[in-house]
Order: sequence, then structure tokens, then C-alpha cells
Amino acid sequence: MRALILITALFIVCGCQEQKAPINQSAMAAILTDLHLAEALGQLSPIDSGGYMIKNRDSIYTHYQYIFDNHQISTQQFSEALDWYGNEPTKFDEVYDLTLATLSTIKEENTIEPPTEIKPLDSAELAKRPVNYER
Repeated sequence: MRALILITALFIVCGCQEQKAPINQSAMAAILTDLHLAEALGQLSPIDSGGYMIKNRDSIYTHYQYIFDNHQISTQQFSEALDWYGNEPTKFDEVYDLTLATLSTIKEENTIEPPTEIKPLDSAELAKRPVNYER
């Protein structure tokens, strides 16, 4: 009977320990940021003869392989991490908060502000300007 209680207690203690993420949150956020950028780049594909956007899957696959190589992980490691974070929604939310913050920063750094208000020219003002016929 004591053995049964000891084994049960051991299972409870082992089951309560939090498992460590296969890829830490900051690294996972960096990988997801790169993957989202690759997906966006894949959407900038040419339009086919029917007027539909073509998603270049070969190009995206190449980007994915480069991203995984750059972050020194395999496709299997990424899949395992994605499954792990899928079972830990609060931690996955934290990862996506980091991802979205990074993507927002990238967008802000690469957004060109539109020019200030352009005043329309009055044709009467144009007529008053001197004309230079020399070149």
C-alpha cells in the first residue's frame, strides 16, 4: 500500500512540474517575425493572366529554409515548439505580443510619411508668373 501511495505521489509531483519551451519566447518571436515577413514577401508576387495574385510557394519555402538555418533550428524543432506553444496559450500570446511589437517597429521605421498638404495652384497665379522661353 505504501508503494502505491509513493508512486501516486511521484506521478503528481512529476506532473506538476512545468515543462520548458523547446524554443525560448524571444527566439520564437524573432522566428515568427521573420516568417511573417517572408509570407508578406510571398504576397508581392506577380498577377497571373486571370488577374489573380500568385503566391510563389517555392520562394516562400526557400525563405523558410533560410530563416530556420539563420536561427539554427530545424523544421521539426519549429513544429515541436509550435505544438508546445499551442498547448500554452498564455505563453503563445506573450510570444505574439513580442512578434507584433517587432513588426510594428519595422513598419514604423520603413514607412514614408506623406508630404504635407499640397496647395492647389490658382490658374490666375500661374498667368502672373513670368514665362521663360529660353532653354
